[in-house]
Amino acid sequence: SYSYSYSYSEESSGNDNNRLQRASPGFLEFNKCEIYNNSAIYGGVAMLEASPGRNEMSGIISINSTFSDNVADVGGGTFYVQSHGKVSMLDSEIRGGKAGSSHGGGIMGNEDSHLLLRNSSIHNCKAAGMGGGVFNNGTVNLVATKINENKAITGGGLFAYNVANKTTDQDVAPRPTMDGCSFFNNSVEDNEGATDYSYSYSY
Repeated sequence: SYSYSYSYSEESSGNDNNRLQRASPGFLEFNKCEIYNNSAIYGGVAMLEASPGRNEMSGIISINSTFSDNVADVGGGTFYVQSHGKVSMLDSEIRGGKAGSSHGGGIMGNEDSHLLLRNSSIHNCKAAGMGGGVFNNGTVNLVATKINENKAITGGGLFAYNVANKTTDQDVAPRPTMDGCSFFNNSVEDNEGATDYSYSYSY
């Protein structure tokens, strides 16, 4: 695994792909970091490429770190999880993230992604699509977390979605779990900001 424990800033987008990248198997860890003003096509700070056919778990771990004003041209203003990966944020903050043409102003997780936020916050993020703060197609667990003042087309704060099977309950991700969390001043550009529909949950 890689561990980053320094303040990092880069105004340009470097290779115009993503600032940090970690392919499966393994973990990308941020510990006591301040990371800001980065840009990429997918995942302004990092993109996780996980392998669904392997037994190894891959993920991004953030501990006591801050991510500010990072931008993705497409999706995942801060983190983009391609599929079957895990993001764990512990005592961390994402603010001012932006997804320019897709979902997840703060975090975007694709098929069967797993998201855990504990004692963390995501605020002032914006997505051109769904999930101003978070878009996740898998499981979502939030504990003592604040998701505030984010904006999107649908799910201003959080959009949790699973398309595994729309006709039966089989293989469909459960409703997000939340304990001691707050959502306020999140906004949407249609009428689905707090609607539960078709195995999709928006907040």
